[in-house]
Amino acid sequence: MKKLLLLIFLIATVSLKSQQKIAFSFGETPQTLMLNPGSEINYKSHYGIPIVSNFQLTIGNTGFQMGDLFSNDSRSFNEKFEKVLDQISPSDYINLNTKIDVLNFGYRYNNKTYISIGFYEELDLIAYFPKDAIEGLYYGNDPFFNRSFSVSQAIMKADLIGVLHAGISKKVDEKLTIGARFKIYSSSLNIETNNNSGSITTTTNNINISRLTLQNLDAGVRTSGIDNIEEDVLSNTFLGGNLGMGFDVGITYHFSPQRRCII
Repeated sequence: MKKLLLLIFLIATVSLKSQQKIAFSFGETPQTLMLNPGSEINYKSHYGIPIVSNFQLTIGNTGFQMGDLFSNDSRSFNEKFEKVLDQISPSDYINLNTKIDVLNFGYRYNNKTYISIGFYEELDLIAYFPKDAIEGLYYGNDPFFNRSFSVSQAIMKADLIGVLHAGISKKVDEKLTIGARFKIYSSSLNIETNNNSGSITTTTNNINISRLTLQNLDAGVRTSGIDNIEEDVLSNTFLGGNLGMGFDVGITYHFSPQRRCII
């Protein structure tokens, strides 16, 4: 269990970002069209390899820094981990966002017009550190007899959606390029737990008998889209029953050869 908790904390410090997050003004990369549909495009067509063409993963947390665990000093890693665990609070959280392009391609309709079409899946997750639960799992209940562990710290929400999109970028003249992108969102999966209440307390009479007391316990996890995870999640991701729409517009304007405005 200690090794598992250490692994989770290590993962929570990682931050990996794909080209899409830094390609806002790069006409050489197709991903820039997803950020600004009015980007200037200088190629005839593009084709994305399913899944491999665009993978984005961002994981961050507000509880500690990488150096808190890997600073070059005389302390052991377990000592550093326990120090970090002591410093975090239930208001600290982990945020995860990942996106995978399933399909992405585009072609030049004429000298001034570029059309792009695609489909991607996106997962968003936010989870707050349940400090009481982490300490209980890491140390065990022996150091915490008669201490009440709050269940209200268990707060998490995750959403998985599929997005079908089509966009057009048109060069009006040498200075102005405009574009638009239409999106159909399909909610595939939702998991959340919040508004939990109650506490768990371990007591002992000092003769090797422990008693676990649940007080005013009211907790639950709400889900949708996973009655049959193999069938429902896949079907809901691609134009399932829970649909939404989105519309993006973008503009690129050159004030001079050295200066341009991107909206």
